Amino acid sequence: MRKIMMMLIAILFIAFGVLSYPFIRNAIATQEQQREAKRFEQQVAHLSSNKRQAMVKEAKAHNKALASAKINAKDPFTLTQKTRAKLLAKYDISETVLNKQLGPLVATLRIPKLDLVTPVFNGVSEVQLSHGVGLLPNTSLPVSGKGVHAVMTGHRGLLQSALFTHLNRLKKGDHFYVEGIDRPLAYRIDQIKVVKPDDTRDLMVDKDQNYTTLITCTPFLQNTHRLLVRGVLTTYPKKTQAKVKQNNPTTKPLLKVVGIVVIGISLISAGLIFIKKIPKT
Repeated sequence: MRKIMMMLIAILFIAFGVLSYPFIRNAIATQEQQREAKRFEQQVAHLSSNKRQAMVKEAKAHNKALASAKINAKDPFTLTQKTRAKLLAKYDISETVLNKQLGPLVATLRIPKLDLVTPVFNGVSEVQLSHGVGLLPNTSLPVSGKGVHAVMTGHRGLLQSALFTHLNRLKKGDHFYVEGIDRPLAYRIDQIKVVKPDDTRDLMVDKDQNYTTLITCTPFLQNTHRLLVRGVLTTYPKKTQAKVKQNNPTTKPLLKVVGIVVIGISLISAGLIFIKKIPKT
């Protein structure tokens, strides 16, 4: 009887470990993403005013040239590695460098409603999309001004990280925030669409608007279509900026991990006490 109970308890412990792994891994990933985002924001903050202005000017020139060329964006989830390499070459980034260093960041993305803070990488390689969100090649860099349409791509359902898993919870009127080399930008969601992968009409630049669209696969785990959540540039008061910055999304995952550890220790203790009370046979 004692051996049987020990086996059952061991099985329960293993099952508990398997079930708790996604929560622990997600908490670790959330911390890593927030740390990377904070590091990028600190680097931008330490840029000289002249350097920053020059970078913004260059980004706006890039966006203007991109809009004039009228190059269509491609679905990020069906691009071949060869096609991705060609697109990313336009940003002077090689796949080799991406695989080693993830490439440069272009911004950080904050979605308070989803408790999400993540770095935005310059590209959509699998390496980048497993560590954060990627800026789709042939779309605008996220800066102020008109004639801008940045498209940020993220996975759903990754075991190690939530990222855009809950993007479907966003509604019209919700806000998300982008912080890059320009001033902090706030976007109010004005359009939510589900389209086929080859339908990229809603990713085009409007010369009179400044948009950022968040894109992921849908339905969840089927991935036959694309969910497009578009935000239009809106005002971003200093008070709101401070409030958004104070939001710490790592707290909830860490609390879950603490809860899991406490439950695990309690189960182990209870199991050991129970086994000791069973007479040896």
